[in-house]
Amino acid sequence: MIDNYQPVPYSQVPGWHEDDHLLAFQAFLLTARSHLSAKPYRQKSFPLDQNAFHQICSDALSVSQTQDLTSSIAKAFFEQHFTAYQVREAGFVTGYYEPEIKVRFSKDEIFRYPFYQRPDELVDIDDPDNPPEGIEPGYAFAKKSADGLSPFPSRREIDQGYLKNRGLEIAYAESKADVYFTHIQGSARLIDDNGIIKRITYAAKSGHHYTSIGKILIERGDIHQEDMSMDAIRKWIDDHPNLVDELLWNNQSYIFFKELSEHDPSMGPVGAAKVQLTDQRSLAIDKSIYQFGLPIFVAANDLEISSLQKRFRQLMIAQDTGSAILGPARGDIFIGSGLKAGQVAGSISHEARFYVLLPNEEIY
Repeated sequence: MIDNYQPVPYSQVPGWHEDDHLLAFQAFLLTARSHLSAKPYRQKSFPLDQNAFHQICSDALSVSQTQDLTSSIAKAFFEQHFTAYQVREAGFVTGYYEPEIKVRFSKDEIFRYPFYQRPDELVDIDDPDNPPEGIEPGYAFAKKSADGLSPFPSRREIDQGYLKNRGLEIAYAESKADVYFTHIQGSARLIDDNGIIKRITYAAKSGHHYTSIGKILIERGDIHQEDMSMDAIRKWIDDHPNLVDELLWNNQSYIFFKELSEHDPSMGPVGAAKVQLTDQRSLAIDKSIYQFGLPIFVAANDLEISSLQKRFRQLMIAQDTGSAILGPARGDIFIGSGLKAGQVAGSISHEARFYVLLPNEEIY
């Protein structure tokens, strides 16, 4: 693993000195508070000295008490506590967001596609790499019954009624596409006709491996690769109502949700690191490689998110994960909530360079 990471001075991290490090520091603070109040994150294949990381989190809280905290102070904090390591292999970033979905909280003829809570028989597998007999390696969840553990029903079986009449429905959407894309994003703001808002966030998944329907549409020639986006997939779904199930069932993975009760409405949903996400500062990473909470600088020269920023060069915090995020140089940028954020997120598919910040004195 060490061969894939090259220590570099901050002067060689493109855009480091121009970034607003205070925004990244504020996102890191959320992780620091969570880390200090909870048990340490499970060790990954890229292990850290937990004592060192714990001390950094403690120091961050101390720095946060500084009067007139500035970007310069935040920048100095990261430089004093971390060494930057460039990931040698070429990287790639996408974007994701929190959708706002029109729903009803009771089923009717129009709003009939459910968002489900986690069922009781869905249990975690402690070691997905060495699962119990009958479960494929990589499955993090399984169905528990009197006969033991078995694979949980697929997306097709769930859509055809496996969970029907169980009282697990949180709300109902009017479109299968709304439900499916919420599965992809992992969270949503659900809004009914009276303006009542419920926020839902990821609770668990069925365990089956994720399959990209976008990739399938490209391979079949239904959408050209250069035209691929979430909007393009949604248009295909709208144009082919009789073929939607056949397409979606290719992805057997299914996502379950829980309601988010205590939260700051001005921030994003709760990510896998159990803190609320920060627009353009929270990064979904491969959690089998990186520990949640690591600062990771992303430099994507061809990515323009706003007219004020011609090149995306920002310090991010690893605070989420996703089934499609695999490898040391793969990331998913949280953009924000709502339609505009969704349009931006759906357009992101860019090459990037990754610089992982590791506690000083770490040896790999």
